[in-house]
Amino acid sequence: MLATAAPAPALPAMKVNSGWVASARTTRVAALSLSGVPAAARVVLRCRGGGCPFTAKTVATHGAARVSLTRSFRHVALRPAARLDVRVSDSTGTLLVRFRVRRGKAPVKERSWLGAPQPIVLVPGAPAPAPGSPSGGPPAGQLGSSKGQQALDVATAYVGTPFVWGGASPATGFDDAGLVQYAYAQAGIALPRVADDQCHAGAPLSRADLLPGDVACFGDGSGYVDHVGLYAGDDRFLHAPHTGSVVGYNALSEPYYSARFAGGRRFTG
Repeated sequence: MLATAAPAPALPAMKVNSGWVASARTTRVAALSLSGVPAAARVVLRCRGGGCPFTAKTVATHGAARVSLTRSFRHVALRPAARLDVRVSDSTGTLLVRFRVRRGKAPVKERSWLGAPQPIVLVPGAPAPAPGSPSGGPPAGQLGSSKGQQALDVATAYVGTPFVWGGASPATGFDDAGLVQYAYAQAGIALPRVADDQCHAGAPLSRADLLPGDVACFGDGSGYVDHVGLYAGDDRFLHAPHTGSVVGYNALSEPYYSARFAGGRRFTG
């Protein structure tokens, strides 16, 4: 008897339709809608930056295949550098469509499919430098929790790997949350795929309590976390910073990261 293949996820084929009115100072949403929405899908809007009317908002779909989002942005004028995320999730994963507002032009649109977490498969022989090695582990005598240290050791092996938005493996490259999720998966812990979700799980920590391997969270002060990394000891953290960069280290004391630090999280199993 032949096994029946699982149905292909419907979300990757879903369409996010948009229209914009852009000027030198602001951008208005003329139209924003979804089509091909699965009946059980959950729709969440997140907005950060100048002109955003909310930080996060859940949109009721009532099982409809077509959902208009325009009403949520009536009379809203987004300013350059603002970011709007449309996140649609079901049991198969999450479709994330991001609009980056720019001056005088329609926003840049980025689309990424974040599949549901897969069963953890430890990679045989995955490179993992010893803590305190020259490749960038934590200083001697400053070791983290067992699982956190394992995750950091795994992530350290991928220093220099290109940042790829939506990437979550060595084969594709990594974004910030993808690197953290992958490293912890190799340590036997399944984490959420999105930075904000990762930083609402685990045990909360202050900056002073961070140990190597703990997750360092960064946001804009609104409560929404949009970036994560792994604390590496000696005030440093390892992360995939942004498009055009590679996995590497920065210091928590750097003004940009210090101002945006939103606490840490510890995962032990």
